[in-house]
Amino acid sequence: MKIIFICTKSVTFNTFLKSQAEYFVKRGSEVLVACSDSEKLNFKTNLTYKINFPKTIIELLNPFNYFKIFIQIKKLVKKNSSCIYYLHTPLASHLFRIFNYFNKIKIIYFVHGFRFTSITNPVKAFFLKNIEKILSFKTQILITINNEDYNYARFNLFKKMLCYKLNGVGLDF
Repeated sequence: MKIIFICTKSVTFNTFLKSQAEYFVKRGSEVLVACSDSEKLNFKTNLTYKINFPKTIIELLNPFNYFKIFIQIKKLVKKNSSCIYYLHTPLASHLFRIFNYFNKIKIIYFVHGFRFTSITNPVKAFFLKNIEKILSFKTQILITINNEDYNYARFNLFKKMLCYKLNGVGLDF
């Protein structure tokens, strides 16, 4: 089995996900990591892939960047269509699921915290919740780290998916 970790920057993987990747490797899985600065990964495999997720506001607002990201993600998925994609960080997970909305791939989304909470501006929360509802159709498993996110995912998303709650990120399995 091949598992591909997708996150915006290497710091997320290095800080929170490295132990999970090592767990999968010890059990015989092949692990690949895709992020915007893959050269900074602290992982003893050469299986890395670069996706140029936006790092600045200017990059975030540049539509040409999204075309480049789209091509990078499509190449990754075409080469690894039967893998499990293990998504982290909101920007990476949103773009990955949007650009693969019509593909049949296996996705696990480890939510490090939805961007809508009980204290979020209601207009912003409405917009973000609806994006997550639409993208939930393309997610088979959702892992949350707090009660508010777990309760939202379990009772408000359209698709009946597997949903788990773990107490924190960077857990040592």
